[in-house]
Parts: sequence; structure tokens; C-alpha cells
Amino acid sequence: MRAYSEAVEAAVHAVVQPNNAKATLGTMLGEISNARHKFATAIPASAASDPIAAAEAMMRALWEGQTSRHGGQSCTVPETLDAA
Repeated sequence: MRAYSEAVEAAVHAVVQPNNAKATLGTMLGEISNARHKFATAIPASAASDPIAAAEAMMRALWEGQTSRHGGQSCTVPETLDAA
């Protein structure tokens, strides 16, 4: 699961905060919340839906669910292959 979170952070970093060398999933979620108008998706969304919401929700699930992302000694949530 760690490789997955690092891959997500690397991919999102290039788009959301490319000039922030210390960007994390948390800072990028903040950027998306504060500057939502800067972002779009290639997949069209209906006028009533938020095209960024799905990506933001997946990022938030990873950010909140993988508690050992930053090298903690122990996980507060079991990280299993099935969970990944």
C-alpha cells in the first residue's frame, strides 16, 4: 500500500503543486479545496456534478485511511493486501 500512496502523491504533485517541493497529499487536498476552479478532468461531468469530487474523494480516502504514510513506527489502521 505504501507504494500506491507514494505513486498517488507523485502523480498528483505534478499537477496540483508542482512548485512545492514539500507537497504532501494533505497539502494538495488543501490546494484542491481552496482553488477548485483551477482544476478540471478529461471526463465530462454533468452540469450539476463536481468533476473534481471523485478524484478528491479517492485522495482523501487514502490520506485518512493510510495512517503510516509518513514513516510512523506503527500503523493505527491495519494495512493489509485486501485493504489495498
